[in-house]
Amino acid sequence: MFKITVLCALMYSVASSADRLHFEVELKNVKKLSRFWTNTGFCPPAPTDDSSSLAEFFLSEKSMLNLEYISALPNNGLKSVRIHWLINLIKFVGLDDHHGFQYDFTNLDKVLDRLTEMRLYPVIEFMGNPSNRFFNQKNFSQTHLWRDLVYQMLSRYIQRYGLSSIKKWKFETWNEPDLRQYNTLNYTLVDYEDYIHGVREGLDNASVTYNNHRFLLYGPAGLFKNTETHHLCWGIIDKCNSNLSLCPFDLISYHRKGEGKAADITDATLDLLLNNIYVKFPNLKTMKISNSEADPTTGWSKPLPMNADVRYAVTLVNIVLLHWNAKYHNILPTLDSISHDNAFISYHPYEFYQRTLLALFQLNNTNPIETQFIEKPVYAAIGMLGNLGAFAGDLNNNSENGTMALWTVSHPNESLFLCGIIAAESKLMNDRWKVVDVNVAMIVTDYKYDDAEKYVGLIEYLEGNVTDPVSLWKSFGKPSYPNAAERQIMRKSQGPHILKTASIHRNNSHLSLHFNAIIQQPWIISIRICGEHQPKPSQPKNLRIRKVNDNEVVLFWKEKFTKSRCTKNFEIFFSPENWNKKWINLTAKQHVPFLSYHFAPDVNKSITVRGQYKVRGVDVFDRKGKFSSIEIF
Repeated sequence: MFKITVLCALMYSVASSADRLHFEVELKNVKKLSRFWTNTGFCPPAPTDDSSSLAEFFLSEKSMLNLEYISALPNNGLKSVRIHWLINLIKFVGLDDHHGFQYDFTNLDKVLDRLTEMRLYPVIEFMGNPSNRFFNQKNFSQTHLWRDLVYQMLSRYIQRYGLSSIKKWKFETWNEPDLRQYNTLNYTLVDYEDYIHGVREGLDNASVTYNNHRFLLYGPAGLFKNTETHHLCWGIIDKCNSNLSLCPFDLISYHRKGEGKAADITDATLDLLLNNIYVKFPNLKTMKISNSEADPTTGWSKPLPMNADVRYAVTLVNIVLLHWNAKYHNILPTLDSISHDNAFISYHPYEFYQRTLLALFQLNNTNPIETQFIEKPVYAAIGMLGNLGAFAGDLNNNSENGTMALWTVSHPNESLFLCGIIAAESKLMNDRWKVVDVNVAMIVTDYKYDDAEKYVGLIEYLEGNVTDPVSLWKSFGKPSYPNAAERQIMRKSQGPHILKTASIHRNNSHLSLHFNAIIQQPWIISIRICGEHQPKPSQPKNLRIRKVNDNEVVLFWKEKFTKSRCTKNFEIFFSPENWNKKWINLTAKQHVPFLSYHFAPDVNKSITVRGQYKVRGVDVFDRKGKFSSIEIF
């Protein structure tokens, strides 16, 4: 194993006083960093039991555009989407000659086709009641009904998308089955056990048919409150503890949210697992675990000021870092993943204030309805997490300077890639908008670099009141539908922004980087150091153009995943219609770090959105990658 020592000194000066604060991070005993946070989820609005209404919502322009943005986070920033009530898109048709259920999967096909096009993977919750046919089926047990439905679904989609794609899907049992709002079939514990074993048997039957691949099942996706009112979750894991070999789950999933702070979630998780489940059911200690709703607060639609600005971004990053800390120190050694329920679509008048990644502005008096999304800082924060490397050291949680920091590196046999992310702790965020002087000095030691190789450092940041589109929206008077100029100004504030591209100084076996900045709390800083032997940006693929209105489009594309991401920016070139293939760089002097670009030409100019488009990546050395294929709009 290799060792890299990163020495950082941070200085804060507030008004006339100044304190020099230090922290040191030694990247030894690094461990492989699994990307356990790349999951999101949401629930469609009521009615959730009608296939046609659900399909109308899922396939609406706003729903699809919301998912396109989620897919546009770099390096698979988010890749799995957990959606309630997907099963209710299926319609019951009738019984076949062998008295088996026949279904119409058309609506579900349409939704999954679009997700597949975006390279997003669904988390299929086996939760629903197609055409309300699972009530009082005296001739069919719950085991039979679910075994047959699950097998039909997997068989259909393996044939439609291929086994290699379905292997990347996740499967989970009924969401929070002890709550009446979800347990629409009024399961008793016996019924619930029959249902779960039916799901397991359906997955296993598909496994036998298709190459014996085991399809992992997450569950019971419960809150695990008191045993009297949450008897389904406690009852099923009691059965698992009695005989692990007969347990239908491969991973134990649970829900633990917070009360506004990142530490609330890890503290609640440790209390649930260490002090409750593992004490009562010690045989479950070996099973992997997943918090499929690890949100800082309950109630996604409840408008909260912190959801609107950099505070939510900092909190989400700290949730990820604290879970890594628990994994690294073997406090939660079996942690498989966490998911955030933040893929919802906000609504008026709380465009920024609900627990979402984007703020929606919708003009309803157009045909079709015009949909505009603005990226919130939390969206940018997830994009910054996507740059983390393959191996990570211990979390630096420094109470003196009020920061959390995580440093990651590339494989020791590869060219140097170092990525760190530093975020203000929750307690600092109570003192919002305080201006601080952040002075960072980094020294990388004990790394055998190539004398002929050049190194460059890139610093990006999110800053309170600066990379906050909501502050601009408030300055405009909180319009229900901002005009084109206001939207353009808000989009320019979307983060992350580049603080600077820093040169690296070498001295014997040392590499050093130094920068300072005046910045407002709360904030997040990302630092990447790249060696020149890292490959150039990959060629963008799957360029797609989505119409917003007659003079606005959004471009989306995909990039190849890399464990050492040195891409700094994307350039979008446009050849207007009838301009004889003259190419214009639309993004000159703009920072486009993610895989999307909203193009809205100035209405005072003759240019329109009609024409040809192509995209390429640019790395920290300003090396250009290959252009994507040309797409015509």
